[in-house]
Amino acid sequence: MDRAFGIDVSRYDGALDFFAVTAWGVEFIAMRSTISWGYKDPFFLTNWPQARARAIPRMAYHVLYPGEPARKQADNLEAAFAGDFDTVHDRVVIDAELEHDCSRRVITDSIFNLSVEIERRFKNLPLLYSRTEWLNRCVYGAELSHLDLWLAQYLKRWPWQQYADEHPGPPDIPTGFTDFRIHQTGDKTPTFCAGPVEGRIKGNQDYDRFNGDRAAVRAYFSMDQDAPPPAPAGLVVTNLTEGLNIRSGPSINYLVVGKLQKGAVRPVLDVSGAESWVRISEGWIARNHAGVTYSEVGPG
Repeated sequence: MDRAFGIDVSRYDGALDFFAVTAWGVEFIAMRSTISWGYKDPFFLTNWPQARARAIPRMAYHVLYPGEPARKQADNLEAAFAGDFDTVHDRVVIDAELEHDCSRRVITDSIFNLSVEIERRFKNLPLLYSRTEWLNRCVYGAELSHLDLWLAQYLKRWPWQQYADEHPGPPDIPTGFTDFRIHQTGDKTPTFCAGPVEGRIKGNQDYDRFNGDRAAVRAYFSMDQDAPPPAPAGLVVTNLTEGLNIRSGPSINYLVVGKLQKGAVRPVLDVSGAESWVRISEGWIARNHAGVTYSEVGPG
């Protein structure tokens, strides 16, 4: 296959053998970080920094519980990183497979609302992981078509096979979407890097293929771009405008996620766009736009 190879893992894969990961030519890796608002994968913080140390593009996937508050789920996800998240290179994935007796409307809204929280906190829209059959049945695809898809579609493992073959791709595209970013090509494919969990090594590995070659992977994860320098310490921003929009990113093209009262003061977490946008704990606010000064930055 000329599509870049990757894997996805969870606690069942244990502490990964990253020498094997490198030897097998893994170009990207996804790791389960969290489930809903209360569970953190016990091996996430073991494997997550190891991928960064080897410059392997990495994604963290959060298993969505539809109907549970998006903000609480995002709080759990954010806490799982323990500060180790690079907004230039790292990506977040919403794993949507559970229904929990929720309606199509509730599931769609749950994915959308969590995507807003993720974009606000991590500066990038999440990918959406699922299966085409599930998406066709459980969501209104057109309302989520702005999210990049990671689709699971496998070949059957026949009784005489120890492992299934990889699906050659491409996967079937669900209604409302036009393309995919990643294809999970197998869940019963050979293990090559799993570590022991409770004395046993998992017998199968999840394989993935990127919709593009190695260069496409590196471009998608901005691997040739330096991470931004941290914002100067000790600065605060004061809002000069009544009801200033708080947005999910540093542009008027991003969603409005709240309002900031006039006179409110917040610590500056980051700046963007020649310092015309400022990130605070709730999101991004304009400092200067179209010749108008909306907020003022100064010493704390």
